[in-house]
Amino acid sequence: MREQFSTERDVICYNAPVLIFICTPNDKQWGDVHLADSILAAQNMFLKAYDLGLGSCYMGFVNFLSESVLRKAGVPEGYTLRVPLIIGHRRRSRVRDEGISLISRGSSSFLCFFIILS
Repeated sequence: MREQFSTERDVICYNAPVLIFICTPNDKQWGDVHLADSILAAQNMFLKAYDLGLGSCYMGFVNFLSESVLRKAGVPEGYTLRVPLIIGHRRRSRVRDEGISLISRGSSSFLCFFIILS
């Protein structure tokens, strides 16, 4: 395992073109509700990715990144990363020739944003 993490390859996110962070405000009263909402939002993204012929995966290891790394990646102060996931072309499938548009929307109680990996 040490050898896998000692390379320049992306062994965590598999070189996926899109890493999505679903984040919510730090709020002890509503934390469980925000987590449930985040999971439901992720599930809808997984289903839509599948419908578009794309692959998706929950990236639990990303939850172990330090807070300073998450801030550098764009997670705002006062928000918690709830669900990190990736979306990309699957290795062994045919992707439909459809346009894909990802929309980022935020509100005072829920924030979802996208980070494009190069």
